[in-house]
Amino acid sequence: EGYLRVTGNVTNQTAGTSYIVRVFATYYDSAENVIGYDFAYTNPTSVSPGATAPFQIYSYPKLVKPDHYTLQIQATAQQ
Repeated sequence: EGYLRVTGNVTNQTAGTSYIVRVFATYYDSAENVIGYDFAYTNPTSVSPGATAPFQIYSYPKLVKPDHYTLQIQATAQQ
């Protein structure tokens, strides 16, 4: 209990395949202080144009109870 799980999907809206797609989560308290961060790869890690890939970010083994969080997506255009 106290472990956070963030799940979602990433859709490639570009004209080319995205490689090594990562989703970064930054966790904040109510005063906007960063209290943690983590990242996960999509599954699969390469996403074709128009395709969608899921991701799951777990805070384990860190106990995180954020007020809110932000997500950023990072990918490589070439393999």
